[in-house]
Amino acid sequence: MINRPEGIDDDAWDISLASHMITPGMVQLFTNGMIPEFLNARQDLLQHQLTTFLQRECEWGFEDTPPLADLLVEDLEEVEE
Repeated sequence: MINRPEGIDDDAWDISLASHMITPGMVQLFTNGMIPEFLNARQDLLQHQLTTFLQRECEWGFEDTPPLADLLVEDLEEVEE
């Protein structure tokens, strides 16, 4: 059961729930015994969060080129010596 501990205000409780990827709407689903719906809603939220994180961190939309230092060509005279 999802019960708010005594002495915790609404804002702190919402922050605590959010840290576990649980929304107030999900709490209502759980409280009303709608466990499959609760689990599906939480899975959808977790999937969205994971997808957003991976897109941001992996930068899949950016060009994948080598660093500029790898593109510098040494002067041929220095190489021959």
